[in-house]
Amino acid sequence: AYDAPSGPANAPGASRGNPEIYYNMGVSAAKGGRPEEARRHFTHTLQLDPHHIAAWLQIANLADTPEAAWDYIQQARAVDASHPDVVRAVNVIWPKVAANAARQHEFEAEPKPAEPAASDPAPESAPQDAPAGDDAAGDTPDTDSPAME
Repeated sequence: AYDAPSGPANAPGASRGNPEIYYNMGVSAAKGGRPEEARRHFTHTLQLDPHHIAAWLQIANLADTPEAAWDYIQQARAVDASHPDVVRAVNVIWPKVAANAARQHEFEAEPKPAEPAASDPAPESAPQDAPAGDDAAGDTPDTDSPAME
């Protein structure tokens, strides 16, 4: 549940169901350097009005990565792909998403360095289930084995 902070939304006459109040509080929090509070207000705005393009774009501005911002912009595009603010957001964020994807692809395509070879291989240890005192390392020939006949 959303706990509304004290302030304009709780003032007499303020409607708890008005998305614009929460949107404006989100803008104020974002401008005031309080991104978590801003996210809560924008999220509440979107709960009240999932078609609120400005809230989708504001929450995209608060995203930690271009890819996360792109996910929010996609929501705004679903509402109105031709809206000028949505088009502008796509033009800003998509090149960053594409560049990150290209860098990731280049990184994955680079050959991995080979592990350095050990000059002295470690001696093989006995299997975990071998009884103590048995010659589990195989130093004593197995005379019952057909290969030893």
